[in-house]
Amino acid sequence: MPENTHRVRIRDYPADVRRFANLERLSHAAAAYVLAAMETTLETRDRFSLVLAGGSSPLRLYELFADTYRARMPWAHVHLFWGDDRYVPRGHPDSNQGAAYDAFISQAPIPAEQVHAMPTKIAPPAQAAEVYEETIRRFFGGGPPSFDLVLLGLGADGHTASLFPHLHPERHLEEPDAPWVQAVEAPPGVEPRQRLTLTLPALNHARRALFLVPGASKRDAVHTVLRTPDPTLPAAYVHPQDELAWYVDDAAWGEG
Repeated sequence: MPENTHRVRIRDYPADVRRFANLERLSHAAAAYVLAAMETTLETRDRFSLVLAGGSSPLRLYELFADTYRARMPWAHVHLFWGDDRYVPRGHPDSNQGAAYDAFISQAPIPAEQVHAMPTKIAPPAQAAEVYEETIRRFFGGGPPSFDLVLLGLGADGHTASLFPHLHPERHLEEPDAPWVQAVEAPPGVEPRQRLTLTLPALNHARRALFLVPGASKRDAVHTVLRTPDPTLPAAYVHPQDELAWYVDDAAWGEG
């Protein structure tokens, strides 16, 4: 089945939704999207800031960065950040940083100083959040965190990054001095509970955001965010400066 493209509005914000038959096709299309964004940005600037998503959804895309698309990636100009991470060491199986290293960073010719991982060894977590926010602030010269592209996933409960519904992350959108990075706890039953995450103000200062959403377990959340008039799940509040895209597979979209 060929992909289908939809133009929707999410809380009155325009978004392009593309449907793909499966994760493989979705991941190749996402790689093309990332490369196009890099090419456009590097026409006028000498660096590209990419925020990585955690979880399992982007792992196939990351593998493509390491093999199929490796030679086309402008590694010398790419700076990597993370949208969230579990508060565990990089070698822990739940580490988003560790998963990305295993999938592509360890194989990519990217300078080590251009990999800006969340500091999950600093205690307490609130201090780690402050340290990462300062890293971002220095990178952008004290200005807002205008990342060139943020990759995001979607949880079955509608969370994105580690912004869970019970945290009411949208409240930060009304706060002029809201943090860009926050230490949070996932709801009971979601492990590891302690996490670091970018906040909605940080995500919404980005130029582009691309959601990668495969799998039937995400169907209810996809329906709520993309196919209801006034969604209140955290993912519905991601409104970047220039462009919002959702790539979903048929299993996540469902019927109709």
